[in-house]
Amino acid sequence: MKRSDVFEVLEPPAHGWARLQARLEERPPRRWPWALALAAALLLAVVLWPRAHEVPVTLTRSASAVALGLEARGPALAAVEGAAEAVPSSDPNVLLYRIAMVEAD
Repeated sequence: MKRSDVFEVLEPPAHGWARLQARLEERPPRRWPWALALAAALLLAVVLWPRAHEVPVTLTRSASAVALGLEARGPALAAVEGAAEAVPSSDPNVLLYRIAMVEAD
């Protein structure tokens, strides 16, 4: 039994190879001019964006110290008998305390 008896013999379409080669040799469309124009537009929009709604933030020395944790802001805390209760922790390097609110005298 021959292969041609089992399978139908198909002929390729006319000029198929020539069309494929021409399509492969075409230059792809240039996309970098569009990307460059888009990047320039975004840069221009960022530079020219109105900044009237922004308020300049300046940190004073005390605000910087509070932000760094060197100073405490707010009312001074006083140690009151029974205001803090130690809570057990699974890690011996961690100390947990439950703090109660106490009225000032």
